This record gives sequence, structure tokens and C-alpha cells, in this order.
Amino acid sequence: MVSDDGSTEDFSIDYDTMIILYSPGFMSMFVPMNHTMADAHICSNLKGSTELAYDSFDYLVRKTSIRNLIASIPVYNKKCIAFAEKIGFEKIGINKSSFLKDGKLTDTILYTRRLSCHQ
Repeated sequence: MVSDDGSTEDFSIDYDTMIILYSPGFMSMFVPMNHTMADAHICSNLKGSTELAYDSFDYLVRKTSIRNLIASIPVYNKKCIAFAEKIGFEKIGINKSSFLKDGKLTDTILYTRRLSCHQ
């Protein structure tokens, strides 16, 4: 990833239960479900976030055995849905009444993305 001063370095904190990659204005968290699959959480408020997301995917390919990501996004979060689709996540289904917001159950959209050495 690229730091504020333009230098490239890993912004990783590797825990037994999750991998967090951080750069100012961008964070991705991957919670491994098994040796090859992880639950993906990507937060961003930067222009250029697409490249930072791809950098985090490259990191996973280089440093882990994770090759499949899944994401569950509430249907009302249009910005997150658009970003997930932009970075290559594909919709695989709807999980009905699976997310609680303001005391009401709402649906989530399930996404998946396959990782490879050549993004």
C-alpha cells in the first residue's frame, strides 16, 4: 500500500483470527472462515480506493492461502454495493431479514469474489 508520503509499505496487523490492512482513509478487514475463504469488510472514503482494494487482494494472495472472499451488505447501503461491484464482487443471493438497523430487520445482499495472482 502507499503511505501519505508516497512510500510503499505494508500496513498490516496480522492476528490469529483476522487480517487488517490499513492506510489513511482506507481499511480492509478479512476474517478467515477456513484456510481458503474469508469474510471481507472494506471501508473507504478516498478517491483511488479501487487500487487500494486491489492492493489488499494482492497482499492476501502473496501472504495467505485465502482465495475466496464473501461479503454481506445491507440492501440500503447503495454506496457500499456499488464499490463492491466495482472491485469485482459478484452478487450470489439475498439473505432475508438478516441485519438489524434501527430496530428493524432488513435484507442483506451476499457477494463473493475469487482471488488470483493476476487481479
